[in-house]
Amino acid sequence: MMLKTGVVVVLMMGGPGALYAQTIPCPEAKNLPQLTIRGLGESAVPVVDNWQVFLDDVALSDAQVAEFAGVDHYIDLTRREMSVRGKRVFWSLVTSALGVASSSTGWVLFGQNELPRTATLSIAVGGILLGVAGVLFSIETINDSLEPHLAPTPVHRISRPEMRGLVAKVNHGIYRRICAASEQIRALHQPGAFQLVPALEPPQVLAAD
Repeated sequence: MMLKTGVVVVLMMGGPGALYAQTIPCPEAKNLPQLTIRGLGESAVPVVDNWQVFLDDVALSDAQVAEFAGVDHYIDLTRREMSVRGKRVFWSLVTSALGVASSSTGWVLFGQNELPRTATLSIAVGGILLGVAGVLFSIETINDSLEPHLAPTPVHRISRPEMRGLVAKVNHGIYRRICAASEQIRALHQPGAFQLVPALEPPQVLAAD
């Protein structure tokens, strides 16, 4: 009976803050959400690079990893193609329109027999090829600019060795922030910092006196 009473007294003297602080250690890294690099199984998006970055079982894009890591060089790298996409698509469509116009001119001249048929036929066929090339270049530009922002990423803009460095940086940042939060909770609940009854403040009338 005396032993039980002593234990109760010790617990009361220590306070709930001390008990709570002892139960909040910094967790092990393996028990925290982490980014990993591994092979990709099935995917709804056609991919060329089979390796991908995952947060648990969710694939991340190159742009998302760069944003997580907060490295400006790689953020700019994943945004570069998107920033020039408008100009490239515009000029590719202009090229396609010029090809269509050239082809139309060639066929008109070919039918009039005013120039050698070989020359006019070359203009007509060349215009068609130029128009098709312009359209294909426009489509390719749009697809390439979107790739770094797709998850999983079809073709990575960040190499695998560079991605390992970014993944390590992100994982270290996650671990550091969680441990810092754990330490803050521990400090707030140290003996003397935890009160069952909040500090009482006198009413404003009494405080004025």
